[in-house]
Amino acid sequence: MNSRRFSKAWWLPGFASLLVMHAILAGQYRVAMMIQPAWLAYALMGLAMVACALPWWPLLRWNPHANGGGANAAADHMDAPGRWTVRMAGAALIAFAVAGLVARGCWIHRLPIAPELGDMLPQIQQAIHDWMSGIFPYRVHFFPWPIHLPYPPALWEAYIPATLAGVDLRYTTLVCLAIMGAIWFMQFRGFALRRIPVWQLWAWTLLAGMFFLSPLILRFVIQGHTAPYWLALTALPVLLHCRQNAASAVVLGLVCAMRQPAILFVPILGWYWWRAFSWRRAVLLVGIAAATSLLIYGPFLVKDPVAVLWTPMRQYATVGRETFEFNPAMILECIGFSNLFYLAGQDRFLTLAALGGFAIVLAGNAKRMKTPADATRIMALATLGFALFSPIPFYYEYIPALILFMQAWWQEVAASAGPLPSPQPAVKQ
Repeated sequence: MNSRRFSKAWWLPGFASLLVMHAILAGQYRVAMMIQPAWLAYALMGLAMVACALPWWPLLRWNPHANGGGANAAADHMDAPGRWTVRMAGAALIAFAVAGLVARGCWIHRLPIAPELGDMLPQIQQAIHDWMSGIFPYRVHFFPWPIHLPYPPALWEAYIPATLAGVDLRYTTLVCLAIMGAIWFMQFRGFALRRIPVWQLWAWTLLAGMFFLSPLILRFVIQGHTAPYWLALTALPVLLHCRQNAASAVVLGLVCAMRQPAILFVPILGWYWWRAFSWRRAVLLVGIAAATSLLIYGPFLVKDPVAVLWTPMRQYATVGRETFEFNPAMILECIGFSNLFYLAGQDRFLTLAALGGFAIVLAGNAKRMKTPADATRIMALATLGFALFSPIPFYYEYIPALILFMQAWWQEVAASAGPLPSPQPAVKQ
């Protein structure tokens, strides 16, 4: 066993003990939740994230250089997926994506955008209406309950083209998911052209299929609002892997202008660029990311920076506390540790706990951050850590972590597995 690789698993015992503690403490309040059907989907999503997140999973991967050449090389080549296997997996990936898009399209036609089903898209509709009417959008809207617009500008601005075209906003979601499917198919071709075990080919394909067909994700997307954010998170690791640093910095700035927790990615990628290139390059790229975010945020910050930056963060905490007070079962059934803070009446420390976990993850992996896959994995862990301590710990908070873990897996394979050998022409005697 490679001790250097195994040392990357330093955080696993502590993480496992926290999960066990959470299960014990939450179970005494809500034992019945363990047999609810939704928990099966939660468990599958969690297992998928853990499988992609384990830092020592390369111990299980096929290494084309591990056994040298000669007879062992021929045996290693037998592990590579055959032509028909690749075609079947590719057809399955396309079928998963098409089925997921068709299912969402059918539900979009059946269900309207209504606050009773979810107030996310109605808030975006109202923000776009305000913006097009010359009204400052970062204000309190009534559905009829009052709620301040919590979303950064780039997230709701992504729905402006659909509004101008006069179509349902959720077609923006379908377009984003279709582009994500196309990106994953191109990545799948990268898998197929590498000498990797068949189980990795199928495992990654099934994870992508779970994303498109999971009932939980499908249910959220029908009324959800973060598909543009998911698309940006899918593209960012691809640009990092292809060494498109300037484009990566622009997308990083765009991501930070879509969701507040994405600010955690700035020190991660800044440190990666520093280690991979130089501190001057890191400063330049972080500056490009900051300029991109400020270009999007700027017009609103000039008007009222408190309403744009501070009020949404306070509202998340207020909504989480009110949800626990009026419907505690909704919070207790969520995955994560936020419910324990609410039960103890210490939810004011959730932000401190999330930042502390992020600091531990970053400090523990700083020396090992040498490749794009390392940076993406740490971004995924940071996203997962924030979701575990989110003031509103609903299941869709974990979807960005799942996307980043999948991309980190692809980056590992693309960077380490060797290409299939070209067939040698027969030599005539």
